[in-house]
Amino acid sequence: LDFGGCKAKGFGLVDPVHGELHYRQGTSYAAPNALHKCIAIRKKYPELGPLALKALMIHTAVRNPQLHCDKYHGYGALPESIDKYVVCGENELTVVYQGHLDPKKYVKAPIPIPAGGLSGKVKIKATLCYATKVDSDTPDSYTRSAIEATLRPNAEKFRDAKATRPNSKPFFEHDRYETETALREFGLKWDTVMSGEAGLIADKSVKDPYFELHYIPREGVRTASSAERMPYALVVTL
Repeated sequence: LDFGGCKAKGFGLVDPVHGELHYRQGTSYAAPNALHKCIAIRKKYPELGPLALKALMIHTAVRNPQLHCDKYHGYGALPESIDKYVVCGENELTVVYQGHLDPKKYVKAPIPIPAGGLSGKVKIKATLCYATKVDSDTPDSYTRSAIEATLRPNAEKFRDAKATRPNSKPFFEHDRYETETALREFGLKWDTVMSGEAGLIADKSVKDPYFELHYIPREGVRTASSAERMPYALVVTL
């Protein structure tokens, strides 16, 4: 959400012909207002691409705990100050990953830890955006690809001696064994935007944490035999 005027306070518009000030409201004012913030961020940090900017906007959106409703308010309201998107607060660290994923491959996205380590309770928040191709011939499985994002909070903890990867912690997933419909609605299985957070006890469960990204291409309901590289952006806050 961004400000586009309301009954109590309209969006100010200048009429240059008559020299008058008018107040209006609507999404046609809110959308360019949000775009203006994207441009301001891009001007300061030209290395950030469109997907990274999108992920930052969603990642930093503010929710009112008492009034927020996903149906009407989406991910929340965009902060007014540009610093809110790119300046870390106290006891906070944010890292942005962007690039391309190879089909069926895994990418490791480390979460930086201060040199002195961590103690007490920590919170990890992450937002992932990717640009997949679509298949208009199969509307029930419209997107051509998905990313499985797995949080591995402790690189030294394994389920057993045969495990090749550290233990994982559910992050974006609702339940891996749900039905396809539930995986889409709650688990964001084929959604191109995923945002979530998790709390951890640093002393017990955080050691060289990282996200593991797995790019899964498909054709209709089948796994694709071949696919192109796919652009993505991941914003992680500790």
